[in-house]
Parts: sequence; C-alpha cells; structure tokens
Amino acid sequence: MARRGDEIAAVILEPIIHTIGCVVPTQAFVDALRRTTAEHGTMQIFDEVVTGFRHHLGGYQAICGIRPDLTTFAKAMANGYPIAALGGRADVMDRFNTRVGGDVMFGGTYNGNAVGTSAALATLDILEADDRAVHRKIYALGERMRLGLEDITGRLGLTARPTSFGSVWVCYFTDRIVRNYDDALTSDAELYVGLHRGLIDRGFLTVPLNLKRNHITAAHTDEDIARTLQAAEDTLTELAARRTRPGQAAAPAGVTPATRR
Repeated sequence: MARRGDEIAAVILEPIIHTIGCVVPTQAFVDALRRTTAEHGTMQIFDEVVTGFRHHLGGYQAICGIRPDLTTFAKAMANGYPIAALGGRADVMDRFNTRVGGDVMFGGTYNGNAVGTSAALATLDILEADDRAVHRKIYALGERMRLGLEDITGRLGLTARPTSFGSVWVCYFTDRIVRNYDDALTSDAELYVGLHRGLIDRGFLTVPLNLKRNHITAAHTDEDIARTLQAAEDTLTELAARRTRPGQAAAPAGVTPATRR
C-alpha cells in the first residue's frame, strides 16, 4: 500500500478465512488495514458470506470493531435459503442505479425475492430472540468441540491444532499455529481426510477434503457434540495405531486397539 496504494481501488478480504478452515486475523492486522485503506482512499470490502450472521448479527465487523466501506452477505443470513445482500456506506450505495441518478449498474434475477427475504427475516427473529441465545449456545458447543479434540489428540500423541470460532471448527494436523494459507498447507492431508472419512463411516456427514471447515447449528445438542467427539476418538485411535504399527489391520468401527481381543 505504501508503494501503490493510490492505484488500488479496493481491498477485498474474508475477515476470518473460513475457505481454508478457520484462520482468525489479529486485531492489529484489521486495524492496520482499515487505517491504511482510509489513508489512500481505497475501498475496504468485507466478504461476510460465511461469517454473517453466523458469528454475530452484525457480522465479524461488529466483533472486531471495523466498519468496512462495503460488505457482502449470503445464504447464512437466511439459514441456508438462497439470498445475497450488499451493504455499505450511504454515499457508496447511492451510486448504484437502483437510486435515481445512480451511475453504477446493479442488477440480479432474484433481487428482492419473496422467499429469500422472508427466510432472512425469520432467521433474524430467531437470532435476536432471548438476548441472542442462539449465538451463545453455538459458541459454547464450538468451544466444547475444540477442547474435546485437543484432549483426544493430546492423549493419542497426535500433532494437531484443533481450532474454532463460534460454531465453526476444524482440526489442523500440524505443529504450527495456523495464521495463513502457507501454515494451513502444512496440515497432514492424509490424516485430516482419514478423520473425515471415519466420521462419515460412523454416521457424521462431513466433507472429506483437506482444510474444509465444519459447522455446528442451533439444532445440535450437547449429546450431539459428545457423540461426534466419541466418533472422532474412535477414528483417530485407529489412525494413530496404523501409523505406530504399519500394516496392522485396523480395529472395527467403535473398537479401540486397547479393547481388541
């Protein structure tokens, strides 16, 4: 930005990088980015497609205290129903041709679609109810999942960095603290995919791809988290045994090496 800032029209970022799991920025980074873009007259655009309103009714920007110039939202705001939204500074939004005199094209086949907007309004009602009880619940469940995975991988001697923010969790199999894409690439893909395949085999549907995040919903319970952690422990116990004793047949699902006869 110091060298080319005056030539840069906009900086677009996903404030929490959920496309590679769960990489949370430092407050110093988002503060510096807001200050730098403002100094150069550069638009700052937050991609809150995943984070809003999953983590907060105000999106991640309400958590970190940063007000970007534009923000994108999508189906998370409608509990999965098809919808997207764009919001931002009034002087910027006034440029769109949806207002008289606007000189920037804004169009979409489903703009203002009744189904999507109704779903979003209903979702907001639920998220606002009981002093935002839904967010408190899913944050607690996400933290329980992370701590449970830390305990399991620690007892099994696996190099791992279970990570969560709100309802999103992921287990990186690396000795690094994952702060960026390069760090994420050090995660053991074979072990990661093995965990996801083991969870699927035990009835927990997740995406068996490296660096994919997982979501907890308001419909989940403490029992669901406990069952997921048990399935994760059974799977990781098998995977750890295979690495310790290559070529040994894996135990049947639900049976740990310690209990085999």
